[in-house]
Amino acid sequence: MPSRTHNFIAEKLVEVVEDKHRRQRMMVNTLTVLGLFFLVSFSLFNYKNQNNTLGNILLFFSFASVVNIYVLSRWRYAGLIGLTAIIYSLSIILVVSGGYQNTGMLWVYPLAVIAIFINHFRTGVVLSSIFITILSVLLTNDWLIASYSDVVKVRVIITLFALSGMCHILIYFQSKADDYILRMHEEDIHNLAYFDGLTQLANRSTFRSILDHTKQSSSSRSALIYIDLDNFKQVNDDYGHDSGDDVLSEFSYHLKEIAQQHIGNELGQYDVARLGGDEFAIFIEHSPHGDERAINLANDIIALFNNNVLESLSDITHSMSASIGIAFTSDGSTNLHDSLKLADQAMYEVKHANKGQVRIVA
Repeated sequence: MPSRTHNFIAEKLVEVVEDKHRRQRMMVNTLTVLGLFFLVSFSLFNYKNQNNTLGNILLFFSFASVVNIYVLSRWRYAGLIGLTAIIYSLSIILVVSGGYQNTGMLWVYPLAVIAIFINHFRTGVVLSSIFITILSVLLTNDWLIASYSDVVKVRVIITLFALSGMCHILIYFQSKADDYILRMHEEDIHNLAYFDGLTQLANRSTFRSILDHTKQSSSSRSALIYIDLDNFKQVNDDYGHDSGDDVLSEFSYHLKEIAQQHIGNELGQYDVARLGGDEFAIFIEHSPHGDERAINLANDIIALFNNNVLESLSDITHSMSASIGIAFTSDGSTNLHDSLKLADQAMYEVKHANKGQVRIVA
């Protein structure tokens, strides 16, 4: 898949993830407001029916919810923990007291699901485990105000455990998918920032930054290879930019492959670059082998055209070649950008004198 398409898809997927997170935040805010409304309503309802104990409990949670709304607006993560604590505490009190006419148990299941879905996976697992453990201890030790049969107690523990497990599994796989999409987007951002979108070689800015940050010792010898494709403009003019892009893409693939063959593990991630248009460069930080490695590398690049290796040129009548300039540096004080300019000048001398050759600047 072309990189441009991949970037577009990744961006759209990230928008979906971010939109989901926005909707989740809206859901939390909405549930908080609705929960506060119901707490106040049920509190007043219980006061009206002379059930002052339950009314006081619900009123307390109403005030706790108001405080937590402020916490949510300032510290999101702490607010979610606080909201979860309110939900689970209310659930436990409803089970212990039985709620209004012993219907408190019915509220535990939707409240438990809400508490799970508003949290991240790991946080949700820890908090729901604590909740189920406390509830199990209360039910098995019969530390309750309300009266439940043993069968109901066992069913509550088992069904809550099963419900929590299913919810956590769902959230786990959703979070994994979201993390993968966001990580893919971050990689695309990295590629857009440091690499050329067409050729997947380092771009001009990255290559120049590598030269800026490379510190040479006085005994170090480096090589800079500057490459220009001859007659590429005619290919673009006569066959269209799509054909030109195919040539650049295939040439870049072979260029990186040849550099890897000659330089091996010493080749850095950004040491082969497209500087713009049909101009490329290779940086060999250590060239201790009598300069032969750089020269042989350049000759192999020229051979790509002499031996008709590029399939993208099979239907193109224009004769293409590569003009190459090589600059060697042996002084630690040498400016690598100056060496790149020397290699560029050598390349242009070749291009104007006899295309498809190599010229060396020692």
